[in-house]
Amino acid sequence: MELTAPPVAHLYLVRRGYALALQRSFRIVFSMSVEEIKQGIAALSTKEQSEVTAFLFHLRHLSDLDYQQRVASRSADRDDTHWLTPEDFEHRLDSE
Repeated sequence: MELTAPPVAHLYLVRRGYALALQRSFRIVFSMSVEEIKQGIAALSTKEQSEVTAFLFHLRHLSDLDYQQRVASRSADRDDTHWLTPEDFEHRLDSE
């Protein structure tokens, strides 16, 4: 008997970042179609969708050592002229 869960239940785990719970729920993930996952994501609030987006971005770059080194280098940069203010960041984000 294969376990299944509604997409929203699985996405709750994803958006909360419970990696261990996700590892234990691989059977649930694999039993869901991509279309079911998309429907579940579409049913989430904008904030929850942003969390899923951030999680997927994280997964994409998890094993990319070059990307991780670039991020670490940029994060260590203390020169204020190399950073955007939160307002400038929001403006750039909204304009794209």
